[in-house]
Amino acid sequence: MFSPVINKDGRFKYFSMFGIFVVLYIILTFFFLTIKPVLVLYFILLFPIAPILLFVLIDKTEFAFLIYISLMPLLQHFSILNVSAGNFLITPDIVIHLLILIVVINKFIFSYKPESKRRLNLYDKLLLLFFLLSIFSLISASAYPTDQAKRILLYYTGIFQPISFYFIALYLLSHYESYLDKFILSLLLVPLFSTIVAVLELKSIGLNLVGIYFARTHIGFGFHNTNLFGLETALLFPIFFFALSSNIFRNYKLLIWLSFILLTILSALTLNRGTFIVIIVYLIIFAFKKENRKIVLGFFLLSIPLIYKFSNLISIYINRFLGGSAHGSNIALDESALYRLEVWKVGLKAIVNYPLGLGGNGFEMAWRKYGIDPTMFWSSPHQILLHIAIDYGLPALVIFIFMYYKFFRAAVSLQNLKFNDYSNLFFYIKISLVGYLIHGFLTGGELSHLSGAILPTNGYTYLLMALLAIISYCYKDYARNS
Repeated sequence: MFSPVINKDGRFKYFSMFGIFVVLYIILTFFFLTIKPVLVLYFILLFPIAPILLFVLIDKTEFAFLIYISLMPLLQHFSILNVSAGNFLITPDIVIHLLILIVVINKFIFSYKPESKRRLNLYDKLLLLFFLLSIFSLISASAYPTDQAKRILLYYTGIFQPISFYFIALYLLSHYESYLDKFILSLLLVPLFSTIVAVLELKSIGLNLVGIYFARTHIGFGFHNTNLFGLETALLFPIFFFALSSNIFRNYKLLIWLSFILLTILSALTLNRGTFIVIIVYLIIFAFKKENRKIVLGFFLLSIPLIYKFSNLISIYINRFLGGSAHGSNIALDESALYRLEVWKVGLKAIVNYPLGLGGNGFEMAWRKYGIDPTMFWSSPHQILLHIAIDYGLPALVIFIFMYYKFFRAAVSLQNLKFNDYSNLFFYIKISLVGYLIHGFLTGGELSHLSGAILPTNGYTYLLMALLAIISYCYKDYARNS
């Protein structure tokens, strides 16, 4: 695949690369002079950086992948730097992910040795089955009157990208020594870059909590909106408790503490009920673990002055949450919650009538057909299990639930085995998986979310797949040694 520039040992042919680069540089310079002269200056200045980036990507793929994970919020935020491809836009994340996937496939082909190959375990096979069933839904729903561009893009970013991300992670974990600690560290750095995005997004709002609250559908610290950022919190928050109580990351404790504090601040700024509920559940669980009690105590002590400081805002927020009623009943719910219940009813009706799924973006069709309020428009059921069933079909949902259960059970087995310093990690991954479902059930979430001019956001699903890849990779060793 890369034979003109890589030899049989997988190393660069530097002379060939230099020649190809010079030829491309000359051709593309003339191309821009002819087509878009205004871009020539940018091209001349930036294109020479390309060999460095390609070198890191191809020769240091394992390092490039770690950077890619950590930079995910920035990459997804800067989807504005895109290229039009028909009815949707190709973003930096899509391009970089595809390049990493191609390079890893190429490395796999060059370095393949039958005697050292990694057999797919049950968890890998279940994920592949979920992938195949989603394809059937895409095909069966092709005639339904929904936006075909959105359907294909949601399939690509919601199914293909996350599952290929999972197998990229598995390959790198299996082929590079001591990669697991670097992989986990890259996940722990994600909130640092979410904070950079938050600074950019809040520039015009400032730290005005009321303003942040009303802008929550347009800011997401790298994940489009605060609901979706809550999935980052749900997945990463417990992993910080592991890292801060483990000697594995003792050389990075200050950096991890900084990232953890920033994640906590951003989570508070979401003013999101699901995120708050998940954090409270986590703190209650971790209060029973001796190594976590000081951190939990610090949370509660810090919350007292903050509650006093922002009591007026908290009062407004509580009144919003408790201000509505369920169509005259005594059940206290806000308008958002009432609509969400109606959305769930529409979702259930769509599943009954279309058990094989409506394809990506299928809920738009379901809401137009079964929704009671034509003045409101919902593109998602705001519930992860309903989302999977509506878009990808009931068979895919059954496999997803079974797969999720098996990964959870594998984490329990690894936690109980105590086979190395990482055994305790799986207690926290297990809690993350529970938190992801709580948040996905209460607040909502999709495997991929579309915003603006059909720009995808799916970094939180990458984080889920990262944790599942860690379970699968470690369980392989567990099964072999048990």
